[in-house]
Amino acid sequence: MKQSEIAKELEDAGFVLQPKKGIAIDPGSPTLRYARPGVRGSLYATDNYLSATGAYADLREQVPQSRPDHQGYPVWQGAALEAVL
Repeated sequence: MKQSEIAKELEDAGFVLQPKKGIAIDPGSPTLRYARPGVRGSLYATDNYLSATGAYADLREQVPQSRPDHQGYPVWQGAALEAVL
């Protein structure tokens, strides 16, 4: 699934594109950060990749993660990614 398709799904679900710590939003960035107002946590999206931090990391209890990222946060790819969306 392309990053643009993931972004559309997230935006349709009420997520908002957010800047990363001290870095302006760059639509050409390889990874985009999404959040929802009032919820602690973020979703990071790129082609065939979605990772979650904060409250969103608990999604791994509903949809098994494909693997953890380098910090132990859940990552979904392929069929698991589609199930999360």
